[in-house]
Amino acid sequence: GAGGTYTVTLNPGEFAKNIDIIITDATVLDPSSKYGLAFTIMTADADGQIAVEGKTIILEIGAKNQFDGKYSGKGYGNLGGNTLAPYLFNFDCSFGVELTTTGANSVDMNAQPLFRTPGETTAGFSNVIPKLTFDPSTLKVIAVTPADGIPNSISFQFPVDGGTYDSRFDPATKTIYVRYGLNNNATWRVVDTLTWCGSR
Repeated sequence: GAGGTYTVTLNPGEFAKNIDIIITDATVLDPSSKYGLAFTIMTADADGQIAVEGKTIILEIGAKNQFDGKYSGKGYGNLGGNTLAPYLFNFDCSFGVELTTTGANSVDMNAQPLFRTPGETTAGFSNVIPKLTFDPSTLKVIAVTPADGIPNSISFQFPVDGGTYDSRFDPATKTIYVRYGLNNNATWRVVDTLTWCGSR
């Protein structure tokens, strides 16, 4: 695309072609920002006609951090007392939780898996959706806060139990281990083990 111009040849019977854009240095993109690419059809050869409504399109793109993706998971929790049972969950990649980049070192969960049951696409409690923030040098979880744009979100307590649980991201297995409290209640605990399945 010299000069920002791309030429696409459609053979007889073809209705679409890909335009591949490679960003050779992704570090120039801020994961907390969104970027736009605008394309305008300038000319059409032969008998081609340009539709006015489809002449220009704007695409939104963003960078993903290393924690972004679909995850399988297992874990347990407690909504009272001191026993981390019987609230258990275990789900595979087909039912996975998605973590979406919200910053260079933070991701939002699409749902807290403890409050989901097989077949659900959202959490049982839509206001129990955490954001995880990691230390970029140690990959340890340094904050659990409400995810962006969640109305009436509960509060999260982190760390819990004096920080004795090693909440972290393991790059070798692409697994996140995290333990946190709900609503600043000393007896409400959630323990998540999330294993990366692939890109969203």
